Amino acid sequence: MFFNPFCSCNSCVSDTESCGNCCCGSSGCPGPQGPPGPPGIPGPQGAPGLPGPQGPPGPMGATGPAAIVAVGTVTTGAPGSPAAVTNVGTAQRAILNFTIPAGATGATGSAGPAGPAGATAA
Repeated sequence: MFFNPFCSCNSCVSDTESCGNCCCGSSGCPGPQGPPGPPGIPGPQGAPGLPGPQGPPGPMGATGPAAIVAVGTVTTGAPGSPAAVTNVGTAQRAILNFTIPAGATGATGSAGPAGPAGATAA
């Protein structure tokens, strides 16, 4: 039991117990809560968070103009060279020039059968 000579009740069992308007203990009763203090200085910036989930697909765009495609020139390239296609027009009016490599010369074939006899001169 704690004794507070300034209180009329002396049956406190702990420093924080109150008896009527008196508090037991040597420091007295706590006062009312004070006003909030000023804000502190900002802390350091935290690490970046993880990326969020991918959003839903956007709405369908408007239909664009139809493209026109035409073949320009077709050229035979050297054997072993790469094939190539070049647009010499625009994105909406494509004119495609093709370069296609020639094949390698093949092996000589076997002789064919003799042809029919020709007409004799008179």
